[in-house]
Amino acid sequence: MKKVLIIDDDHFFHQVIKSQLETQDLKCHTCKTYAAAREWIATQGTPDIILLDYDLGPGQKSGIDICRQIKETMSLPVIMVSGDERLQTIVACLDAGADQYILKPYALEELLARMRAAFRLYDRTVAEPAEPILNAGAISLNTQSGDLTIGDAAVRLTDMEVAVTRLLLQHFGALTDRDELCQTLYGRNFDPANRSLDVLVGRLRKKIASISAGYAIKNVRGKGYRLHPTTGRR
Repeated sequence: MKKVLIIDDDHFFHQVIKSQLETQDLKCHTCKTYAAAREWIATQGTPDIILLDYDLGPGQKSGIDICRQIKETMSLPVIMVSGDERLQTIVACLDAGADQYILKPYALEELLARMRAAFRLYDRTVAEPAEPILNAGAISLNTQSGDLTIGDAAVRLTDMEVAVTRLLLQHFGALTDRDELCQTLYGRNFDPANRSLDVLVGRLRKKIASISAGYAIKNVRGKGYRLHPTTGRR
């Protein structure tokens, strides 16, 4: 049975989501603060996934800072939960390492689909060989460390960025369908009203550009993305 740690200062949300998830054969524990969550982890062990509120209230660290600390010390999926639909908030959470961002209120089916997608990514990572390397052209991706190397330059990717890059490299030079990306990342088909994939690819595009002008991710309108070599290098 997978363990879910919920960090949220909303008592009503605690009770509702805990009761819903436990009907799905998931073991849940709730904490109102990150300090309480750390104490629980110290005695009960690392959970399989964390649902983290973006705003834990006055006097508490922001969900973004907490997410960053979690990702620096543990390898597990983090889903940020928030009622804030502003693009800059979504970008900030994903940049902090969040694997998913889901808006309140949401349907239980959507949350479960996102959790399943996160579990698939991490379960597959655990099952991989010690040093799985993907190569295409001058690009090399270490899917365990998250290091993306182009020539002599390298940049560290988040787990979600690794998942996107893996698919782009597997289809290197050709179209990577956006439905395939969304199914792998989020457990659903592409939804034009949801900007999560666009934000994620945009962040990856910037990281690639920071180390090389020789490769780019092209947006194929209405279809998906293509990772391809460009004419110039720097």
